[in-house]
Amino acid sequence: MKRPVQILLVEDEPADAELITHALSLTQPPPRCVVVGSGAEALAHLAASPMPPQLVLLDINLPDMHGLELLQQIKRDRTLAALPVVILSSSDALPDIYQSYRDFASSYLVKPDDLGQLTHVMQALCDFWLRTARLAP
Repeated sequence: MKRPVQILLVEDEPADAELITHALSLTQPPPRCVVVGSGAEALAHLAASPMPPQLVLLDINLPDMHGLELLQQIKRDRTLAALPVVILSSSDALPDIYQSYRDFASSYLVKPDDLGQLTHVMQALCDFWLRTARLAP
């Protein structure tokens, strides 16, 4: 039996988290989304989960650590290194984008402000990462 699709959203802004989870709920089929608000919560969730999520959506501006620091910690962990981590940030600064890819982000997306555009981006993201790409078990 195939396991349910799960995304871990690491987002400290409640309004952004609500908008992103709403956009994900409008995708077909909608994935299960777990939301955490800090890097420490993300690491605790990943450590406690018997099965990692299929995808992590990561904001780079977190209250307790920079999102890229969390990305580096995930990629250094042998059990999580193959986990796709997509940066989802309001920043379109080239240094953030370059550093994200140097730290092995799977992709970098700038958060759209509009729900319709965000839903379109989330549908494309889910179609590729959860339905098209072959992910490591």
